[in-house]
Amino acid sequence: MQKFLTEWGLYILIAIFPGIVNVIAAWQEFNKQSRFLPFFKPLKSSGFWLWLFLQFITPTLLFWWISDFNSKPKIDIVLVFEAIVLGIGFVAILNASTEVGTLSFSLKPVYNFFVDIAYNLIAKEQTRHTAKFWNDVEIELNQSSNDLNSGFDYLKNYLRSDLSLRRKLEELEKKLEQLNKTQNKAPRLEQVKDTISLIEDNVRRGDLQEVLRNFNCSQQLIDKYFNES
Repeated sequence: MQKFLTEWGLYILIAIFPGIVNVIAAWQEFNKQSRFLPFFKPLKSSGFWLWLFLQFITPTLLFWWISDFNSKPKIDIVLVFEAIVLGIGFVAILNASTEVGTLSFSLKPVYNFFVDIAYNLIAKEQTRHTAKFWNDVEIELNQSSNDLNSGFDYLKNYLRSDLSLRRKLEELEKKLEQLNKTQNKAPRLEQVKDTISLIEDNVRRGDLQEVLRNFNCSQQLIDKYFNES
């Protein structure tokens, strides 16, 4: 083992750079996509661990193959830079075809096959409980005699306080404009549906209870779901 690590350790270390970079980039998108799952706990999800493994191992093996590490290329700053660039540009590389001799193949269908398995595992764990929760929220908001203005006011301040959106002022303005349209929308049934979509898309999991309270959801509803999760 010591001989193996001495001979290959540095190559393995460099080869995992693309995987680490891609995991960081992919997590940002995954976190947005899964934001509407209020009870999703990634570290307890087998689907998430499969997804994470794929995000790490695919660019790592691809870089090992492209750089022909089996021939032990020279280790220098250029090789490290190429590793980081591949991690950043992994999605673009995934969408391209690769030439091997006279044959052309794409890695994307194989990659997507396994990623779909990961997403299906997450869906199996989350869909029923999530659907019931949002359905109960919709029923309660429709039956409430209160208007939703306090919730809209809170949500506006919530978006304005989001540091990640402060760096994207155009996106922030679009979200606030959409929120204002929903606030002035009628009838109530349509307004509630659009409100739930806004909450799903914009509210972080840990902040959901406070947002629902500001929309006058009952403590009974909140306790029913969040105390058991």
